[in-house]
Amino acid sequence: MGNKIICALRWLAVLPSAIIGALVGTAFANFAYKAAERYVGESALGVFLAASVLSGLGFVYCGGYVAPTQKSKAALVLTIILAVAWVTLSVLDFYSNGFCWDTLKTAITGVLSIGGGIVACGKIDEIDEDCE
Repeated sequence: MGNKIICALRWLAVLPSAIIGALVGTAFANFAYKAAERYVGESALGVFLAASVLSGLGFVYCGGYVAPTQKSKAALVLTIILAVAWVTLSVLDFYSNGFCWDTLKTAITGVLSIGGGIVACGKIDEIDEDCE
């Protein structure tokens, strides 16, 4: 009985942990940028690209890791959610701002974030002895 409750709670924690993973990935990229800025100089493009990839990677990997069973399917669903969210955001940005640098940045961020999610989707392993 207690094992079923733990598994149910882990399923409820999949999406919040995915969001936290995306935030941690972005924060890590920003921290690395600030640390490297002293040695390399300012390059906002580098942190922009790294934060995009790490946010998608963190979103899918953390959410898939927390899932008690069928981790690869959960990671695939999270990747699809990520892709739908970024495509929707890019379309809304295009309609509100037209084609400009900000719209292009949104599209590039989405593609890189989805790419990070796809990489994370392939790295999820299925073994979890707690809920089998």
